[in-house]
Amino acid sequence: MATRNGNSYKSNNGTYYAKIVYTITETNTTYRIKSDYYLHAVTALSENMLWDMKYKLGGNTHSGSFSTPVPTLSAGSEYHAFARDVTITKTTSAKSFNVTFTCNDELMTGGSKAELTLTIPALASYDVKYNGNNATSGVPATQKKYYSKALTLSSTKPTRVGHTFNNWKATNGTLYNAGGSYTTNAPTTMTAQWTSVKYTIKYEANGGTGSIPNQTKAYDEAISLSNGVGFTKENYNIIGWATSADSSTVNYALGYKLPANSAPGFTTLYAVWEQIFNHPIISDLKAERYTVNTVEPEETGPDDVGESIYVEFNWKGGSLDGGVTYRTSRLDISINDVSVYNNSVPAEGSFNQIFSTTGGYSINSPYIVTVTLQDEDSAYSRFITETSITVPTAIFPIDILEDGSAMGLMMTAQNGKILSMPNIFIDLSNYSSTGTDDEAIYNLLDQFNWLDVNE
Repeated sequence: MATRNGNSYKSNNGTYYAKIVYTITETNTTYRIKSDYYLHAVTALSENMLWDMKYKLGGNTHSGSFSTPVPTLSAGSEYHAFARDVTITKTTSAKSFNVTFTCNDELMTGGSKAELTLTIPALASYDVKYNGNNATSGVPATQKKYYSKALTLSSTKPTRVGHTFNNWKATNGTLYNAGGSYTTNAPTTMTAQWTSVKYTIKYEANGGTGSIPNQTKAYDEAISLSNGVGFTKENYNIIGWATSADSSTVNYALGYKLPANSAPGFTTLYAVWEQIFNHPIISDLKAERYTVNTVEPEETGPDDVGESIYVEFNWKGGSLDGGVTYRTSRLDISINDVSVYNNSVPAEGSFNQIFSTTGGYSINSPYIVTVTLQDEDSAYSRFITETSITVPTAIFPIDILEDGSAMGLMMTAQNGKILSMPNIFIDLSNYSSTGTDDEAIYNLLDQFNWLDVNE
């Protein structure tokens, strides 16, 4: 209980002051002010005085004139004029409440006033926050929920790529629709609840036969496209998927994995077909050294020391029908990467030809013969067959000139060189007139460290 005294005023009959005695009782929703109003005699007050007493509660003025004489009051005694009990309902904002009590004596020459100012608190409030849960836009701002008052949640629905908004889930797990009513007297966070958009993918054979079941892709999951099993087309292979029926370009590979958190960007995929193509065939390839003798033609033929090269093989062009028919091709023959033949050839056949070059193909060097067969149609030019064969050097374990003046080991004997080996030549003049034949041979072997160390 609290007391508020007014100013002390001295009248003709004595001194007095107004007095307010009050108590405050507060609940979650109300603020009760119970007040008693007294006339307090500082000195003795005479009997039968007429008093004018007024009070204000929160701006409302109440007054009364007391014609009934107030009893004689001795010094320090009080007269209880009246009591009031006011209950104020709290609102969403705090406010001030004023209490005023005035006492004037019958002479109206002055008076005493007691004043009281109280602050009525606002209703308790709670923050209602919103969590977009990966929303891209539209998340509402925080709202205030006041005690005992229902809060209308924001009607704004957030958005998120590839998802549909369902509702809000409060901290305690209760679900609320956008614009719903929240009545719990507690703070909470509303978390957006989403459903991933689902996309249906259809497959079209696009000239083929068979069927492939539709697929469903949720925005937030990854899936692999069909590998094409289920579609067939005679003499064709399925090589991928296009997003339009008239496209021959593969937009998506067979089995391509569409990533999570993505929309397909299409609803139907069309099979892209490639005609089955059997590569060209080169068989029975043979290449060997050859001697061409225009003077004595009967001596023309294969020759281990020939300086021309004879090539022969059989071929079949590529096929689009599994080998029932074959296609024309472009034939190229190269020797050590130098093209010696390039021409269009029929669908199939046999080839044999002698190739010569100025100065001949050295018998001391190997030669790589490469045969290439490629489809002549640019649409199928990627179908190509290539094979190679090596024509070796002429091999001479021992070669001796007819006059016995020179010898070659693993190569032909050379005029003016007593002994020739690959990359080694010994000048005849070093051994032609010194010592006996035995000494010459001994010195020759010694030069190359071919003598037995235990001789």
